[in-house]
Amino acid sequence: MPGYRMRQRVQLFANEYPKSEFYGLDLVLKAIEAANQQKAADGAKNSTFIACDAAHLPHDWGNTFDFVTIFDACHDQTRPDLSIREIHRVLKPGGIFAMVEVKATGSVLEDKKTDPLRSSMHYGCSLFHCLPVGSNKEGALCLGTMWGNHKQESLLKECGFVNPERINPAYYPVNTIYVCKK
Repeated sequence: MPGYRMRQRVQLFANEYPKSEFYGLDLVLKAIEAANQQKAADGAKNSTFIACDAAHLPHDWGNTFDFVTIFDACHDQTRPDLSIREIHRVLKPGGIFAMVEVKATGSVLEDKKTDPLRSSMHYGCSLFHCLPVGSNKEGALCLGTMWGNHKQESLLKECGFVNPERINPAYYPVNTIYVCKK
């Protein structure tokens, strides 16, 4: 079901930090409806779910959030550049943006050399899921799962994050985590 992982992650944070407020966004209205139903069933009070395009966040959110994260979904945006610029806009000064993406170079040849099985699987997923999802609007950037760390870092910098820190934790070998401060 679309949005299931988003709902899980938001509720995980909300349950762990009950004095904070958490927002989950999804483009798919059914995912938001399901999240709100589960929230009501759980009796959760500090989470809000909104159907929203990340490239067009609510105007009144400027300089509002301490922390924003995207889990393995930036490459699925038709315009990830607009989404990252919006994230930069809604973060408070000193706020943190954490972006989790698949670890890749953006080169099939290079990725096959370092991890042939994983890279074959991820390029296949990208071809049949991520690229079609991320290309369904005019002007789409069509990045796909394996867009690579050079492009990721370049885009973060273009969108206002001066020194994105790339972390490749041993406990999370498939992904790269970028930590960016506004």
